[in-house]
Amino acid sequence: MNSSQEHNIEKRIACEVAIRYMKDGMNIGLGTGSTVNVLLDTIDEMNLTFKKSTFVSTSERTTEKALKLGLNVNQQYKGELDVSIDGADEIDPNGNLIKGGGGALTREKIVASNSRNLIIIADSGKYVETLGRFSLPVEIFKLFSAGTIKKIESMGSECRMRDNGAFTTENGNFIVDCKFQTIRDPVKMESAIKMIPGVVEVGLFVGMANLSIEGRSDGAVIHRYRELNGL
Repeated sequence: MNSSQEHNIEKRIACEVAIRYMKDGMNIGLGTGSTVNVLLDTIDEMNLTFKKSTFVSTSERTTEKALKLGLNVNQQYKGELDVSIDGADEIDPNGNLIKGGGGALTREKIVASNSRNLIIIADSGKYVETLGRFSLPVEIFKLFSAGTIKKIESMGSECRMRDNGAFTTENGNFIVDCKFQTIRDPVKMESAIKMIPGVVEVGLFVGMANLSIEGRSDGAVIHRYRELNGL
């Protein structure tokens, strides 16, 4: 078994635990990416319907998959969500995250910020002591994108346009993957990058997660960062 297969098994283990926090009748946010795909597959395999729940999705990909399962996806929902379930590219000991590998970081942050709880599901390879091993995704406007990238690079990063500019977000923007080596102060880093004109959003999710569920081959470990609200 290779590492990719092992991580998929770990994701499945984490998803089975995450589903325990999802009760029929809740309003639930869904992230984007491979881990959320595993979550939806797990819901399907467990024959869960969530007939009384409303789901808000962070991408067309997630929406399409959720609708195929018969879940009630309402992108016009205006209330507060009970919980959002999402994956992450990196997680530090304080629950700060790098997200955006799937290209939906802006919508993921909007949905998470309108949720009473954010639960992250991840395989064991996503946990790090210090953020920065994974390149930091930054969503930027196309207008004067070269100038925006130059300003980000002046902060000490090496930036690459995702897919050489062929990739665009569902918001119509570019994603720049920025290598900073280490991000020792994610609060300061997030604030500094967002101050650059042309930056739409930064893939740093600081102090947003209530808990993360780490899937391991021998079971799941729950890491708690903030008190859960109503779960």
